[in-house]
Amino acid sequence: MRARGFTLIELCITTMIVGLLTAMSLASYRSVLLREHRAEARLALLEIHAAQERHYLMRLRYAADLTALSATTTPGGRYRLSLDTSEDGQRYTARARPMLGSAQAADAACMTFSLGESGQRGGSSPECWP
Repeated sequence: MRARGFTLIELCITTMIVGLLTAMSLASYRSVLLREHRAEARLALLEIHAAQERHYLMRLRYAADLTALSATTTPGGRYRLSLDTSEDGQRYTARARPMLGSAQAADAACMTFSLGESGQRGGSSPECWP
């Protein structure tokens, strides 16, 4: 009668295969998370844009800083927001950059998002604003 069970070599090969599959799926999962969290930056910039338009309607100039409009970071804390307004208050560019130490800092494809007063969108690459 033959002994039943697995040999050590079979267990090692199975463990290696499971480890390889896990490593590949984890890398894929991280890239999906990075792409999904970009929405946080886009939404924050669109909210700043709407707040700037409301500010302009009331004062005929755009706000010079974010304190009059919103917070300086996104709600999830992944992006730092900034605002550059022209001297005459007629143009602005809002920007979102990943916070240092956050998971989004590893998103090399989209290190900067920007949105201007006329709705022009910018970023590190075209895939930042799909």
